[in-house]
Amino acid sequence: MTAAPIDLVVSVFGGGGMKGEQGLEAAFGGSAYYRNEATGEAYLAVWGARNGSRFRRLLRESGAILQIVSGEPPARLIWQNSSQKGHGSKVR
Repeated sequence: MTAAPIDLVVSVFGGGGMKGEQGLEAAFGGSAYYRNEATGEAYLAVWGARNGSRFRRLLRESGAILQIVSGEPPARLIWQNSSQKGHGSKVR
């Protein structure tokens, strides 16, 4: 799992969807949304070593100041989506 703050992800991959995840899903075939209820911080993430490497590279190439988290971010998983039919799930 590799995650970055939602604002950074949307600025690089575009937004759309409930939490701005559609740009990330178009680029990687899925996404996961994490939110820290205490601080309000929100993250979008991709999973897999190759996806994580490509995600970090594209964020670096954008010139954005990196705030990337490798592994689980300091927040709770709210949902994850996969572009494969029937593979999305919500966690409450």
